[in-house]
Amino acid sequence: MVAAGGPGRVFLEQLEATAAEIAQRRTEVRALVAQLTAFEAQLAAFEATLRPVLDMVGVWVDTQERVMDPFGLARRPKSPPEVP
Repeated sequence: MVAAGGPGRVFLEQLEATAAEIAQRRTEVRALVAQLTAFEAQLAAFEATLRPVLDMVGVWVDTQERVMDPFGLARRPKSPPEVP
């Protein structure tokens, strides 16, 4: 027994359902792109905030090393022992 409308109608309904699903997926992808764009902007802001902190920590480490080793003895390369 053939369904009302025939096989052409079933095929048309399947194609319409597929087209609707593709449209829904594209909407989801656009939403995801918007979320990722916002996240990337947040990461850029965080990175920009972190740069001065990195610079300050670098200065602090350099100052700390100079205070702990004022003559730079730990930073000098060690020469190999002389062979008699």
